[in-house]
Amino acid sequence: YKINFVPAIILSRDAKAYPIVGQAWPNIGTVEPDGNYVLRTVFPPYRNLTTGKLMGLVSIIYLKDRSCSDCYNIDTHRDILSSPQGAFAMRLDKETTVDASDAAGKELVAKYNITQVPTIILSSEVSAYPSSQVLKQFFSVEQDGSYIFRKLAVIGTYRDLSTNEVVKAQQQGQ
Repeated sequence: YKINFVPAIILSRDAKAYPIVGQAWPNIGTVEPDGNYVLRTVFPPYRNLTTGKLMGLVSIIYLKDRSCSDCYNIDTHRDILSSPQGAFAMRLDKETTVDASDAAGKELVAKYNITQVPTIILSSEVSAYPSSQVLKQFFSVEQDGSYIFRKLAVIGTYRDLSTNEVVKAQQQGQ
């Protein structure tokens, strides 16, 4: 069946007895010449059988601003990205919190030209998820494959590092 990832699902030809399989399968898999149904949609995390690499374990850096008591709660990102019932359902592997005023934070701000905090940085493993295409509406994709959250106004109050001003949620439409 030329399967290049695991876990994989192969259903017998008897699966055609279920109407939902007949309706949904063309979007997620193939029906093979022997009549068996092979799932072709990848659901991370998974192991790439070609490289042997485990894919889809996303590291996240929470870049916060401890001096901004009005800024939105950065943990909101964890809830949105990792909720099993959500659209993203990502497996977060390593979670690190860094303050923008610390040496490590300043390095990240400079490296990725970050102008607003709090924000998050997702490792390139996020690209294993089909939903990563949706994230591109709110994130920039950097040369190293990292995703940087750039649309802070959609979440709430943040600090603009170029002006050092706190931008309140109600000011965003002005």
